[in-house]
Amino acid sequence: MGKKFWHWLEIKVSGEDSISFVGVCLVIGFLLTICASWIMATLGIAPEPSRGKIPILVWWFPLFLFVAALVEELLFRFPLVFYIENWGNSWQLFTAIILFSIIFGAVHGSVKNIFLQGVFGFIYSLIFLKCGGLQGRYVKALCMSTLAHVTTNGIIALILLANGIKTI
Repeated sequence: MGKKFWHWLEIKVSGEDSISFVGVCLVIGFLLTICASWIMATLGIAPEPSRGKIPILVWWFPLFLFVAALVEELLFRFPLVFYIENWGNSWQLFTAIILFSIIFGAVHGSVKNIFLQGVFGFIYSLIFLKCGGLQGRYVKALCMSTLAHVTTNGIIALILLANGIKTI
């Protein structure tokens, strides 16, 4: 893979381009997740449902979405700083992204969920790196990956509500 696995990650996006980049990443994430869901359903593999039963239609739900996303970003994206500081844009960083994405997916239900939530874990890592992580702007990178995570969870909550499901 060479010393630098994705040169385009080193070109930081900023301003309105950051929001556009996050939007494109989320669309790609949802499309990949839909494809993975279809493949899993075709193979008869059902992902594990969410363990929590948090009500969606309460005043504090948006705050819950933000805090949960921030905590997960601190646990699964912020450790990438260690790899960036020690090895930069390298195969070690790529390996860490894959590993954290797998763990991220698995803790959202089971190993089966790696192909669903793990996809978004990978997408959030790319957002973290492209929006400042590789340039040492870690707070901005964390804010952008958290924004993407909150947006994803909010969209999922709206989809659940549209289908008559009132907990997440």
